[in-house]
Amino acid sequence: MMINLNSLLKVIGNPGLQRRVLLSVVSMCSSQILSRLRLERKATKRPIQHLLKEAIFSVRRIHSQKLHSKDLSLSLTLFISEANKVLHLINQWLKHQNLDELSDLVEGIHALQQTAPRLQELLSLISNNEMDPSSRSSLLNIIRKVSRYREAARKVYRMAKKFPLVRHMKIQLVNLPPKAFESQIHSSQISSIPLCLSKLGLSKDQQNVPLLCQNLKLDQNAARARYQGAQKALSESKIHAEIQIIAWCEMEAQEPFPRVVSSSKDACFLCDTFIQLYGRMYTPRAHGRLYPGWRLPSLPEFGALQQKFKERLGESLRRDISLGLAQKKLPVYPFPNESNLLTLSDSLTTVNLPGLISHELEGRLTSFSSCSTSSKGSPRYNRSLASSQNPKSGSPPSSYLETIYLAEGEPINSSVGFIKPSCLYIAESLEVYLGLEDQSKSKTKTKTLRYEIERLAADRFQYMKGKCPVVDLQQLDGEALFELSQDNMICLVAGDVILRINSQGWTRNE
Repeated sequence: MMINLNSLLKVIGNPGLQRRVLLSVVSMCSSQILSRLRLERKATKRPIQHLLKEAIFSVRRIHSQKLHSKDLSLSLTLFISEANKVLHLINQWLKHQNLDELSDLVEGIHALQQTAPRLQELLSLISNNEMDPSSRSSLLNIIRKVSRYREAARKVYRMAKKFPLVRHMKIQLVNLPPKAFESQIHSSQISSIPLCLSKLGLSKDQQNVPLLCQNLKLDQNAARARYQGAQKALSESKIHAEIQIIAWCEMEAQEPFPRVVSSSKDACFLCDTFIQLYGRMYTPRAHGRLYPGWRLPSLPEFGALQQKFKERLGESLRRDISLGLAQKKLPVYPFPNESNLLTLSDSLTTVNLPGLISHELEGRLTSFSSCSTSSKGSPRYNRSLASSQNPKSGSPPSSYLETIYLAEGEPINSSVGFIKPSCLYIAESLEVYLGLEDQSKSKTKTKTLRYEIERLAADRFQYMKGKCPVVDLQQLDGEALFELSQDNMICLVAGDVILRINSQGWTRNE
C-alpha cells in the first residue's frame, strides 16, 4: 500500500486536506487503534466505553470541596461533556464500523484530551472504591495514545505544507514472507544454565549455579524460574518492528538505502545492539530494556550477522556477570518509558488552550541535575517554563533526549555544546543532564565541552572522596554552584548512587 502525500496537498491551506491526512493515518493504523480502544472482537480487557462510563459516574461523586480546593470544577464539567460526545461517537462506530466513524472517534478523543488537560488530576481524586487505580490509569493511557494519531496527522500535514520533500513522501507497508516468522528454536536446543555459562567461557566456579547466585545475592529458585520463563519466551518470540524493516530493506535491495530506522517506541536493548552491529542504519533512541521474547527472522540474509550478534551478546553477558561478581550484586535499572513521539514538538504558531501545554509537558518532564564549568545550573522545568514553548529558555525536556542507563565501572565519554544537548543519564532514581549556559556574548559558542561520566562503586568512591568535591543532591534545596577540583572533577551522590563527572576540555565544532 503506497500513499503519496502530494496528491493530498495540491491546494495548500484547504482545511479538508488535514482531514484526508487523518483518514490516511487511521486507514493504515486502524487495527492498532481498535486494539488500543479495546474495540476489536477478541478484546479481553474492558473496552473504552465501559471505562468512560465508570469515570463519568465516579467523578460526579467527588466531593465539591475537593474539586474547589484543586480548582477542578471547570475540568469536571468539560470532561463529562466531552466524554459523553466520545461515547456517542463510539456508538456510531459500533453501528457502521467504517473509516469515517473511526476517524471521528479519534478526533473526539483528541478533543477530550485538549478540553480536559487536567484529566489526570481529576481522576486522581476518585476514590478507589468508586474506580480502581488500574482502570483510571488504563483510561488515561488510552486517551493519550489514541490522541497521538490525530497529532501525528496534523504534524504531517503541517510539515507537508512547508517542505516539498514531505509532500512527495511515500509510505510503504512492510510485509515479510511467512518463512521469516518460522521459529528456529526448539525446546531440545535450549541449554541448561551450567551449559550456557560454560559456552560463555566462564570459570568452573562461575559455572556453579548455587555459588554464582550466592555471590550475586540472588534467590536460586527465583533465578531458575526466570530462566525457565526465558526459555518459554524464546519459543514464543516475536520479531520487533525495527528488525522487520531492516529485513525487508535487505530483501528488496532498496536504493538509496534508508539511513534511519525507528518506531513509536524507543528501541529495546537487543534491537539497539543489533542495529549498531548491522551498521547500515541508525536508530535515534533506545530505552535499554531487555526482552527475552525477541528473535531475528528466519532468513538466509541474516545468517552471518546472526553469528556475529550471538558473539556480541556473549561478550556483553560475560562482562555483566564479571561486573556483578566484582560488585557482589547485579545492577538494578528502573523500567523506562518506552513510547515516545519524537517529532511532535510544540509549534510556536500553534494555538494553545489555557493550561494544555503546561500540564501535558509537566506529566512527561522529570527533574534533572545539571553540572557545568561555566554555569550556575540550568533551571528546573516548571509550569511557566514549560508553557513558554521557547526551546532556548532551558534544557530540552527529558522525553526528547537520548537516554543512557549507567552501570557501575563503565565510564562514558561524550561532549556537550551550547546547541548540542547531552544525553539524559539515569542511575536508579538519579537523572542527570549536562548543559552549558547560553551567554549571548560568549566567544565559545562554536565549541563543545568534552566530558566523562561514570557510576562509581562504593570502594572507588572512598578513594575519590578526598580528591574532588562531593555534592549530596538529596541535601540541596534549589540551585547551587560548585567548583570543580584541580582535575576538573566532581562527584554527585544520591543515596547509594554515586556519579563521577570529569571535564576534559574544549574542542571546536567542525
